[in-house]
Amino acid sequence: GGYGFPACPIVTSAVEWLQLLALAGLFCLCLGYGRQGWPQAVGWCGVSPAFVTKSRVREYLKLYVPAALSIASDFWRMSAVGAFAASLSTLDLAVFTASY
Repeated sequence: GGYGFPACPIVTSAVEWLQLLALAGLFCLCLGYGRQGWPQAVGWCGVSPAFVTKSRVREYLKLYVPAALSIASDFWRMSAVGAFAASLSTLDLAVFTASY
């Protein structure tokens, strides 16, 4: 029974996005963190696109791109190890899945 291995990417993606939405909702909407960093302006949720400048985007990307590549490389590595384990036997795949 169950959905098996093909459902793993869907479940992982759904859980990652739900965690992000829950944390953003809690800290940004409920607790109001970040209000001091964004001056009140006319726009969506009080944020104006005028505050998104080239220098701010550049600084953001300096932090985001290395972090995104780092976490992506972890997923790529574990996917490669999982594919190798799947090529050996179902028992090896089960041990890999339980350990990850």
